[in-house]
Amino acid sequence: SDSNRWRVGLVGLWMDADERGGGGHAHGTAGAGTRFTGDSNLVIADLVWKWAPGGNYRSRNFTFTGEYFHREEDGDLLFSEGGSSADLVYDGTQQGFYVQGIYQFMPRWRAGLRYDWLDSDNDVRITRLGGLDANEVMDEVGLSDAAENPERWSIMADYAPSEFSRLRLQYSHDDSRDGAADHQWTLQYIMSLGAHGAHEY
Repeated sequence: SDSNRWRVGLVGLWMDADERGGGGHAHGTAGAGTRFTGDSNLVIADLVWKWAPGGNYRSRNFTFTGEYFHREEDGDLLFSEGGSSADLVYDGTQQGFYVQGIYQFMPRWRAGLRYDWLDSDNDVRITRLGGLDANEVMDEVGLSDAAENPERWSIMADYAPSEFSRLRLQYSHDDSRDGAADHQWTLQYIMSLGAHGAHEY
């Protein structure tokens, strides 16, 4: 309609991994590495909704966006370190989403709120240790479930002196790491230089 626009997206990826290299090493041990062989399936859904009274987005508008992902993997892991290696069986599910809303309540001024959340349910079992320490292998592979689901809240306000620049202040309450939550303040100045195409809503 004149005041509302929306878009929905859905993506599916089905993959066969053959010795896919992986990071996630907890301590970054030199020479350590993990290889995954198996099935990896990923589904992503997203939504964008835009509202502007009568289509006049310059005065007031609101944009809501959200995205959800769900990944399932099962197969074999090969962990190697310092010439030794261990075999593991892995069956894991990870999922997460974010939602955010940004409201331009008057020309040049906006305020926004965002929430991010992650979850993992991983089953990892060692089938051959190869002389390595079991606890160290599990720690370095980095697929143990977190004690709590990582999450983060963010709130921001920004001002655009012109269509080529924006000044933003943001606060985030980040519970994505073990231990106490992080309280993060960010001050940004964003500037665009050079030729650009016509604006679209």
